[in-house]
Amino acid sequence: MKIEIESKRFTNKQIFSNFDLVLKESEFLAISGPSGCGKTTLLRLVAGLDTDAQVRISGLINRVGFVFQEPRLLPWRTIRENLRLVCADSEAGREQADLALQTVNLWQERDEFPDALSLGMKRRVELARAIAVKPDLILLDEPFVSLDPASAKELQELLLTVWETEKPKIIMVSHNLEECLSLADRIVLLEGQPAKIMNSVTIDQTRNQRDASWITSQMVTLKASSTF
Repeated sequence: MKIEIESKRFTNKQIFSNFDLVLKESEFLAISGPSGCGKTTLLRLVAGLDTDAQVRISGLINRVGFVFQEPRLLPWRTIRENLRLVCADSEAGREQADLALQTVNLWQERDEFPDALSLGMKRRVELARAIAVKPDLILLDEPFVSLDPASAKELQELLLTVWETEKPKIIMVSHNLEECLSLADRIVLLEGQPAKIMNSVTIDQTRNQRDASWITSQMVTLKASSTF
């Protein structure tokens, strides 16, 4: 999959210009960088939510799942109903929605309304909604922000389980380099205006070998290559 952004502007601000990014099959890519460098805009362009740009995406992508930074659930519908909205109106579609809820361990809460859930549970519903469509590509915008460490760890493990089972491509935006190093196959650092790729680091270490000391040493190296 190749993403080519010829130009993206906000009024007089050039966000992207002649920007290219290649994503390998089943790759888990993390993107980090300072606030305002275009990370969320990149996700929205890939998802087709922002059409005011010159963008070309090559490679077969039939379905995209999006986990937003702030949960976007309809408060007047149960979480089960929220998931069924994105699936086909058929028995198979309903089964897909139910299976996604079971995958994120929220089956018992299926008839609850979003306002009754904690932030961590809402984030799990967001992940369930993203995977319910059987996506080729999952986009995640700061999916663990504001979560306590235990909830963040639980959601990270669920995400990895989904990725290891279904093998979709993943693009995750995060300010947290520790999260990126724990989860991703590759980390891309964006900086500048318009945004440029300042560094692209492929991680060869298996995930069960990425202990605290290894992550700390890699964070030092990554921070030395950036200005944020």
